Amino acid sequence: MPSRSRSPSRPAPAASRCPRHRASARAARSLVAAPYTVAGAVKIRRYTPEEIFNADETGLFYNLTPDKTLKFKGEECKGGKLPKTRITVLVAANMTGSCKRKLLVIGKAKKPRCFKNILQSLPVTYENNTRSWMTSQIFEKWLRIWDAELKSGGNKILLLVDNCPAHSVVSNLKCIRLVFLPPNVTSVLQPMDQGVIKALKTQYRKLQVLQMIQNIENSKDTKSLRVLDAILMISEAWEKVTQTL
Repeated sequence: MPSRSRSPSRPAPAASRCPRHRASARAARSLVAAPYTVAGAVKIRRYTPEEIFNADETGLFYNLTPDKTLKFKGEECKGGKLPKTRITVLVAANMTGSCKRKLLVIGKAKKPRCFKNILQSLPVTYENNTRSWMTSQIFEKWLRIWDAELKSGGNKILLLVDNCPAHSVVSNLKCIRLVFLPPNVTSVLQPMDQGVIKALKTQYRKLQVLQMIQNIENSKDTKSLRVLDAILMISEAWEKVTQTL
């Protein structure tokens, strides 16, 4: 485990930073990832394909039109950032695709006005923070809720995640074994990056275009979607992602 005695004034090595989630270098150094070894592979083999899951996040600029234009309502998307129209979506499913978890959506507002009287009936799990990013607190809360569900059903699973610092090591899980993928290989080994997230976003954009056409026909605003609209569409898009993609 990396030493924690390094002086705070000394810059952390670039490899310890996680720009994707803007987590601190200190958090990155303190992350204890499960070793990806032969022994670890043996543990994985104890689980059936239906019991092996992968979870990964993706950012969604839900008002970005399919033509990939970077301007919306006169505002430029500098550096890939449009915080008011961005959400983070956590996607999780098992190896066979027979079990897809309800999406976790992270927005900026705690209770958007469009959520009035419907927060508890949303088709996704909704969390928030000021930057719409995954945090270790949100990740742990999500895991513990899932762990409790599995315990009540008498089931156990293995969950593969990348070693981003937002994916903290969560102790005392009863029914979920966390296995962290090695660093710098997620594009190769991360199952969700092998077409699942791409399929989800493709389905979302199809629904977005259909909504825009419907709005035009009904003489409604075609320029923007509410976060509620995005949530309903991303949930529907997830339902359309099949086992065969």
